Amino acid sequence: MPMTQLAKQFKLSDNGIRKICKKYEVPMPKGGYWQKIQYGKTVKKPALPSYKGEDAITITPSREKPEPSATFTEVVAVPEHVTKFHPLVAQTRKQFDAVRKGSGGVDIDGLDIRVSQQQLSRTYRIMDTLIKAIEERGAEVAIDGKDQWKRPTYALIDGEKIRFGLREASRIEKIKSDPDRPWGSTQEFVPNGALEFNISDYLWGLRTKWRDREKGPLDENLTPFINGLWIAAAELKKRRLERESEKRQEGEARQEQERKFQALEEDKRKIEILERQVSSWKKSREIRSLIRAAIKKRGPYAPDSDFSKWVTWATSYADKLDVLKVGPFKI
Repeated sequence: MPMTQLAKQFKLSDNGIRKICKKYEVPMPKGGYWQKIQYGKTVKKPALPSYKGEDAITITPSREKPEPSATFTEVVAVPEHVTKFHPLVAQTRKQFDAVRKGSGGVDIDGLDIRVSQQQLSRTYRIMDTLIKAIEERGAEVAIDGKDQWKRPTYALIDGEKIRFGLREASRIEKIKSDPDRPWGSTQEFVPNGALEFNISDYLWGLRTKWRDREKGPLDENLTPFINGLWIAAAELKKRRLERESEKRQEGEARQEQERKFQALEEDKRKIEILERQVSSWKKSREIRSLIRAAIKKRGPYAPDSDFSKWVTWATSYADKLDVLKVGPFKI
């Protein structure tokens, strides 16, 4: 079976299947193998090598995409003209005159937009349409102002912040060597007019880029990117809930460990008390044995004699040590 079919069957990439084959020393056909079979040509199938490793291969399918809270089908197209821009777009436009200009484009202290000056008008219309469409669908778009140097734009969907921006792609052009350029560079990046939405959060296995001109200009339909934001929110929410669950489990495990530790410490304390009680009890018995032996050896004695006083004192001390006479056991 071709690698591409196996990849679909196990929900992995071609490279994922290839790594598994290498790990377990499974021979793979060379390029053109399946085409030769298709045209009836003779092919040589490599034999399985002598293998002494594991006798079973475990394949874990790739993660399934999270289900977003909503999926949109209505086409969201960008108009040629905008009567009134969204406040965030208006704010960005207003700041434009005070923005530092660079050779690779324009950095705007507002919405996360990095495009050339020639693409600004189109960019404003795209961002205006996008923000309004997101808000119409019950979400919110804002600029994070916590960091004065980096102000990411984010969509707040189902309580999750998804950071996104709009970039203009560039091409590399060779230039003449100039000693004044840093490190003597002989090339520079030149904007090429193609725009690209990107989600800056790390979302393994999910789409994070929507490029201009792949299936038509971005202006024609922003819905795929909008759905991408909702999918990203579902993934971030899933991860957050997983982290919270892991933290709860870790907390419960720590509490259980602490409970066991305290129980061990309590047992240790009780054992120490018990051993002291046993030791005191044995001493009390030994003292009484000594008293009896002393009386036997001494014989009759006067009640007011020093020996009588010693017997009384020794007996009282033995009673204090005897846990059976002191009263109920105290632990």
